Amino acid sequence: MRAYPFLGKFVVSSLYGYRKQIETSEGTTSTKHCGIDVVGKVNINCVACETGTVIFTRESKALGKYLWIATDTGYGMLYQHLKSFSVKAGDRVKCKQIVGVMGNTGRSTGPHLHFGVATNTTWDRSYFGNSWVNPAVWWGIANPGDIKGKTFDGSGYITGNDEGTNSTNNNAASVTVSSSTTTSYGTT
Repeated sequence: MRAYPFLGKFVVSSLYGYRKQIETSEGTTSTKHCGIDVVGKVNINCVACETGTVIFTRESKALGKYLWIATDTGYGMLYQHLKSFSVKAGDRVKCKQIVGVMGNTGRSTGPHLHFGVATNTTWDRSYFGNSWVNPAVWWGIANPGDIKGKTFDGSGYITGNDEGTNSTNNNAASVTVSSSTTTSYGTT
């Protein structure tokens, strides 16, 4: 099973792909954004999107508090800018189990979660290689370039595979335009 990284409603604040650099108190961000930035609206607990094993929890000036999960299906999941961890290296996690709390650590412009998906479970090969995939595509979103500022409901599960992903919660009824266009959400 697959799930979104929050149990409740969340907003997409920055898309996967190339973008302008952003200045933060910890330095300048990369122009290549290998993930998607999301902001929990009420429940800020971040959850495992698939069952797997926590490979590590770390902290750095750029990434803040971050963790890496190797999923049982062969993906690597990056959770970045966390306020705190709810798991440790070696822990087995189930889909939708809380792994951390959304934060504002590292090169960040405000509280959010940077969520990344890689096509392998090895951190070094993923982070320094070209194995990143657009999390919105992995979620089964038909038009991933159109989701910035939209609200999603993470209460259901995502079913299927990369070739034909369906979701109990990524249809028009659960994806709505954010109610406030002036709200500033964090990005990396």
